[in-house]
Amino acid sequence: MSTKRPRRGRDFFVGGSITGSVIGDDNSDINITIAPDVESDSASLDELREAIALLRVQFAAEDSRVRYELQTIQDELGEDEPDGGMIRSRWKQVLKLLGPLKDLTTVAQTTTAILALFGGK
Repeated sequence: MSTKRPRRGRDFFVGGSITGSVIGDDNSDINITIAPDVESDSASLDELREAIALLRVQFAAEDSRVRYELQTIQDELGEDEPDGGMIRSRWKQVLKLLGPLKDLTTVAQTTTAILALFGGK
């Protein structure tokens, strides 16, 4: 005879970004769906696309590696479902290449937008 109790199921829907973890016991099934707020993320993604395009113009005379990384990010942002990990990775490379220029307002704002849309540090 089994002494296990029946599992209790709970479903959660969460909009926006989440940090942390869910802790449950062995008797619970917890399903969590994390979904972005489509309206605000859509506008933010468009703003990020514009910011990257602007930075490409602003840094046109800079190192060709900066231009390449920005172009790669811009291409990825043109996809239906941009790869956030790739965008964060390429952006980190841009920041390294820019050195002290990474403190410019437009660069800092772009960093904030990338982190807000795709998470990471």
